[in-house]
Amino acid sequence: MARKARQRQNATKGAEGDATEAPAATGIPLNSFAKHRYPSTAFQYITNISVQRALQLVIVTAIYSTVSQSNLAPVYGSIPSSLYHRYGCIASIFLAFGIRRRLPTWVNKCVPTWAFWIPTVQFAITSYSDALGPVFGPVLTELITYYPLLVLAFYVSIDLFYSTQDPDTVSGLSEATPACVLFAIFSFIQRSSRDWLAHWVGTYAVFSRIGLQLAAGLLYCMILPRSLFWPAFPSVIYTFLGNSHTPLISTTELLNNTLALHDYTLLERAESVSGYISVLDSNKDGFRVMRCDHSLLGGEWLNPPAPSSNDPPRLVGEPIYAVFTMLEAVRLVEPAPVLAAPRNESRALNIGLGVGTAPSALMAHGIRTTVLELDPAVHHFAVKYFSMPTNHYFAHGDAVGWVESRKNHRAGEFDYIIHDVFTGGAEPVPLFTQEFLSGLHMLLRSDGVIAINYAGDLKTPSASLIYRTITSVFGDGCRVFREEPAPNKEVNNEGDFTNMVFFCRKHPDGLAVKFRKPVTADFLGSSLRKSYMMPQHEILPEAFDRAGGILTRKNTKILEKPDRLPLSTRYPQNLPHQHLPHPDPLPQRNHPSPLQYLKPQHPTSSTTSPLIIHHTFPAGINSNAFISPYNKLARWFTQLEASGAFPATTRDPNFPQYAVCKTLQPADGWGSKDEILYLRARGVRHVVLCGLTTVGPVLGSARLAADMDFHVVVVREGVMDDEEVVVGEFLLERVLARFADVVGMADLEEVFVRQAAS
Repeated sequence: MARKARQRQNATKGAEGDATEAPAATGIPLNSFAKHRYPSTAFQYITNISVQRALQLVIVTAIYSTVSQSNLAPVYGSIPSSLYHRYGCIASIFLAFGIRRRLPTWVNKCVPTWAFWIPTVQFAITSYSDALGPVFGPVLTELITYYPLLVLAFYVSIDLFYSTQDPDTVSGLSEATPACVLFAIFSFIQRSSRDWLAHWVGTYAVFSRIGLQLAAGLLYCMILPRSLFWPAFPSVIYTFLGNSHTPLISTTELLNNTLALHDYTLLERAESVSGYISVLDSNKDGFRVMRCDHSLLGGEWLNPPAPSSNDPPRLVGEPIYAVFTMLEAVRLVEPAPVLAAPRNESRALNIGLGVGTAPSALMAHGIRTTVLELDPAVHHFAVKYFSMPTNHYFAHGDAVGWVESRKNHRAGEFDYIIHDVFTGGAEPVPLFTQEFLSGLHMLLRSDGVIAINYAGDLKTPSASLIYRTITSVFGDGCRVFREEPAPNKEVNNEGDFTNMVFFCRKHPDGLAVKFRKPVTADFLGSSLRKSYMMPQHEILPEAFDRAGGILTRKNTKILEKPDRLPLSTRYPQNLPHQHLPHPDPLPQRNHPSPLQYLKPQHPTSSTTSPLIIHHTFPAGINSNAFISPYNKLARWFTQLEASGAFPATTRDPNFPQYAVCKTLQPADGWGSKDEILYLRARGVRHVVLCGLTTVGPVLGSARLAADMDFHVVVVREGVMDDEEVVVGEFLLERVLARFADVVGMADLEEVFVRQAAS
């Protein structure tokens, strides 16, 4: 045994001696021999296996960024999903750089493992999407799924780059350079992958959303061949057998079992260019709809009432949205376009298909129709499930390129154009620019008519911008109609979101649009068309801001990102005082006696008007451990409850009569739809925001309430900032005072004592 141990020691010494003497035998100094291990030229860096793996990791992770967004869009919508995505990516990359070379080596093997688990984790989180909401939901989902993957991938990539650097020559610049290069590559691939990936989605099973996630996991395994796969095996099995987001027959049956609990049936689904397309039946209400991601493209009633004996047979379906029938009123504009030889039939161009309500009616009237739709899956489902006729010319692709390539050699081809592009989730801004509308102007006959559907808020600058752009092309003869009657201006001061249709005609003299009276044949046996096809609720030009610019290709970001509008445009400084006169005028800010308005506003009613909106305390004043039992404001609320200031028996279970809102707590403070409707219905305009929180939520709620024409009073003792005294006083007296009156708790108590005595 001793002899064998000595032999092993001699062998080790011999090996060490060989390794030490090798450089001397070759005539190369030891330091020079060690430096040859690290690349020194650009070609050596490109061909280095560690550098190649680092670049491959970053490229796959950048593409995964787009895949992650597309997975969230069907649940939360495309805009909420992307709201904070870029900030999360930047923070994750900075975190990966900050923890470089600080984690154990086995972390490098976990990148593919987590990539395979992401579909399962996302599926589990989506079951709580209703509670999480459209703002917090996407952030939390990616905080648990994609952002950790991004941190791991960048950490390993940076580590691979560092393995190619000579430790003796490492400096701060050499450490930061690889991270900067990787970040630049990540940003470029992330932006460019959105366009070309959309062209491939849905073409093959691997290009579905789940398929792309699994493909990314396989690519990670190929890039890092010694990774751990076996911990991810349960997730892969569940993805194929139990994840209803996977587009398989077996998982579709599982999804229908869940939808059956809500009286819905999924007929078919597809992942395509514009997103996740699905067709569903409502078994309870008897209608069929087509969805794209989070929004509805349209629908029809499955069993509408039979036409009366005096009406002709129904030739088209009954849509569930009235605005689609209003678009058909392009045929009612008089005088109608004159047919000239050699043509003996009218021609129409329909941009944006939906379920095919308007083009189906045009074809039923004998109009030769061309349908231009971005997504071929939408056209396929419209023909298959919504009885859209096939006797039309169909072109799919980008409408901007299609119009640009045909506006010259096909000028004056169409008598009617219906511009009905999707504006439910994200506005296709290029289709509302002056250049695109000018191309449609060229495609129209000299007396042709166009109908443009736009969904927006009349009280925002976007609606006026669209109005100015359309009238700059088609003249002031355009008329605008809304889908439903205008709300009462004295009751609704929040917003005015509606579907509106612009009717314009191509005429050198700017001839105003006029409609003929419809006849029975115009309705095609449809009772809904008889009620809604003729435009009724006109929006006068005075409702739009006529002064200002127009939308062009160069300034589309104004409409794509409303937050880039000037602050004075988005939030006028004195918005509550610019509305029409109200029978209960609001006081100016910093009124000497703001609490004089806090009195019952319906003294003859049996219901006491709400005076206090409970802003922070969740469902019971003493249930929040954060609130100290010795806090003056919390104790005051407890005393008010004990004295019966907030009656326990109310006619409205969700809102006590006096009104501390307990059972309904909005996620982002005061200002939910139900709370606002409750106040509007009772004519309440003066409210007090109470609660223990920092000045940020209070300021946000006060700003929101002021923009909605409420007079807001904030209790000073409820603001609990840990800032310095100077900062706190500045926020209260200078910033918050622009939107609310700040009072002390003693002043508010005096009001209650005075009211109790009376």
